[in-house]
Formats: sequence, structure tokens, C-alpha cells
Amino acid sequence: MSENYTITLRGTDFSLHRSQIEFDGPNYFTACFLTNSKQRRIEVHRDPGLFRIILSYLCGYNVLPLDERAIPPTMSPDTVLQNLRTDAVFYQLKGLVRACDSFIERQHAEKTPENQYLILGNVYRCHFSVEFDELQANTEPASTWRLHASKDLLSKEPLNDMITAESMLNEGIDGLQAVAKVEGFASHTLGGFDARRWKLVGWHIDESKLGGDDENFDWDLHDIDYRVLIVLEDLQAEAGNLRFADRKIEFDSPNYFTACFLGDFHEAETRRIELDRDPDLFRVVISYLNGYVVLPLNEMSLPGGASLRPTLLNLRADAQFYQLDGLLKACDEELKPVPKELRKGRFIVLGFKYRYVSSLYDDPYAEPWSPLQEWPAKAEWQIYVTEEALGHGPLAELQRLEPSNRTTLEMMGAIERLAAHSIKDYDPRKHKFIDWGKTGNFQEEYTDYKARVVYEDTA
Repeated sequence: MSENYTITLRGTDFSLHRSQIEFDGPNYFTACFLTNSKQRRIEVHRDPGLFRIILSYLCGYNVLPLDERAIPPTMSPDTVLQNLRTDAVFYQLKGLVRACDSFIERQHAEKTPENQYLILGNVYRCHFSVEFDELQANTEPASTWRLHASKDLLSKEPLNDMITAESMLNEGIDGLQAVAKVEGFASHTLGGFDARRWKLVGWHIDESKLGGDDENFDWDLHDIDYRVLIVLEDLQAEAGNLRFADRKIEFDSPNYFTACFLGDFHEAETRRIELDRDPDLFRVVISYLNGYVVLPLNEMSLPGGASLRPTLLNLRADAQFYQLDGLLKACDEELKPVPKELRKGRFIVLGFKYRYVSSLYDDPYAEPWSPLQEWPAKAEWQIYVTEEALGHGPLAELQRLEPSNRTTLEMMGAIERLAAHSIKDYDPRKHKFIDWGKTGNFQEEYTDYKARVVYEDTA
């Protein structure tokens, strides 16, 4: 009896020898052909281009890294490796799955930037003791330097003992202010602090006495060196190398097809429907339903010679028609490819202080209190935070404002003025007011308030 078997993929026949079937077994092929089965031919709805690579693997050849000429025309170099792994899982080829995983890990290691962190170093020499936020206002740095470094350096002295921005966000309003001051410090050194580019990791400050260490040391008679180290993470360095293996595809169910074929419709009996949709786009949809990664599209195989963006928009329209939510989301991500790492810090917190003197406003003949007069025009500090930070710590129990009366309208006007003077390139179409809150320190005749205002940066 012949030891050859046939597998048909989308109308293309492939011959498999018993030795190939048993390679990397047990697997899908041994289950179909060699385990209590007399069938010598099966039909599978998988990609024939990928199966040519798998055939070479079943012959014992090394197939990775892939030859560009072996990439199926419907796939791009960015998607083919993940799709090959998907088929390896389907065919239960554990060795090929491990080979794909190892190759993906190696690619990721090669692409991951070694110097993803920036360390800003400043030495300030003062003739007197000052607070951290007074350094820049009162002194010029004696020396300034910067160093690009890997994550390993953060575990070594003195950075292993630094104050982290994450820990300070749990310290209430004072913690937010501290982070904002350090970001301002970094902005002064960098000439600008873009929260989409840089993420504050932490800082370390060391004070050195110049002139003695004895108990009688007179701070007023000797200089003090403040060594300031600020650690920033370069988000753009990592965002360009996101692991494709981390991208997961959900098979969308229920959807148009489950409703037609698995429901109570007539098509469930006929097992056939006819649609006026684009057949070329449906080939992409079929690949998606097979578990393949279909985006980004291969520009060489766009239907009808169309350009990339119209094809993406049309594919999105079909995903919406077929009720494939996962594909719809994938199209939206591709049409607006903003890396998740860069979208985390999309909320701006503006902080300021003001004093309410009750005696001034208890007089019925006095002018009524107005935030436009009492609130500053510009925030004292600002910081970008993630959506997860909202509703926690100092950002809990904030209030939304509705224009219900004159006072509320004035408050909204004062907040708008504050944002316009504080947020760089402020645009009311892109910067959306979310809510605000205040914390009071009550005295007998007055109350000092610390206020914070939250805006969403939708740009």
C-alpha cells in the first residue's frame, strides 16, 4: 500500500509521505491518517502558502528565518511569522511552535532598545539650604549632564534607592505636586517635557556639605552641593518594537455567520447564503476567521490595485457588516496606529492654591466671591496621569460641573482660563474638561484650598 497521503487546502493538493506525517508527531496528520483511520485524503481550509513552509519543515529542513520569497502573497513580512505559528498550533506541530516562539523572542530581544532610559544629572551649589523646587529659581547648575542607559542601571546605586513617581502618586496632593515639580525640573533640562515621549520613573537627591561633617557644621557658612538625578523612560523607543506575539485575536461570536448558519434562519438548512459584498475582501475575512493575523495588509495584494487606506476602510465596513467586533477593533487600531504605551498618559492634572477669607464675604454689602477674581490664571503645577489613576488617592471624589447657575458658569470660565494659560498648545477641541476637586485646610478666619483640575488630552 502506498505511503503517500493527500491534503487539499483551498483547492490546492499537497502530497504527504508517511515519514513527513510522523515527523514532529503525534500531530494533526497522524490523528487523521494513521490512528484507526482508512482515509487517505482530507480537505482543510487553511492557507496553502503557509503549508508549503510547513511541508519543508516536515521534511526536516530549517525554515526560520523565512525567505522573503516564501511569504504568501496575502500576508506581509510583519504577519507571516505569527500566522505560521497559528498554523503550527492548528496542525499540533509542537516543535514548530517552539521554533516560532524562540525566533519571535530572539527578534524581540534584538529589537528591544538597550538604552531605553535617560538619566538627567544636575549639580547645584548653594550658599544656603533650599527646598527642591527652589533650586532652579535660586541657583544655576554647577554642572549638567545626561546619560542614556539600560534598565539594568536602575538596579544599581544610587538609583536603586530613588524615589519613584509611582509611589508618590499614592501620597495625595503633595505627592502629585512633587511629581509635577520634578517633571518641571526635567522640562527645564530637556527644553521641554512631552508626556507622550517621556515617562518620569523617579529621582534621587543627595546633599553634600562642603567644609565639614562635624556636629557643629554651620550650613550658613559653607556651600552645599545638591546632586539631582532624574530618570526618564523613553516611551517611543519601546513603542516602535511592540511584540507582535502579544497581539491576541478573538474569534467574534455571535456574528453574522452564527446568526445565519447556526440559528433558526432558512440558511441554516440550505447552508448557503448569497451576498453583494467584495469577494477579495472576504478572502481577508476568511484568513481572519482562521485565526491568522491579517493586519497590516500586504500592499502588494490589495484588491483591484486599490490603495492601502481605502482598502482598510472597506475592510472595516465589511467587519461591521459581518459583526466581527475583533476585526473591527483591529481595523480601528490600524487606521489610528497610536501605540498603547503612548496613550496611557492622556489626562492632565492642573494644580493650584487659593485662600477663601470668610470675613470678606460674610458682609452682605461686599462683592460676592468669584473664582475669576480669586483663582490664579495659570496652574502652579501640572502632571500627566493614566486613566487608571483617576478615581484613586488625590483624584478620588472629584466633581463634574454642569452650567446650572452663574457661580458654576464662572467656575467653568475660570477653569477654561486656567487651562488656556497652563496647557501647552491648548485647544478646546482637543482638551476636554473632565472634573475638579479641592481639599481645604480650615482656619478660624480663612480656609486654604488645594485644588486640582483634570483635563483629557484627546489629541
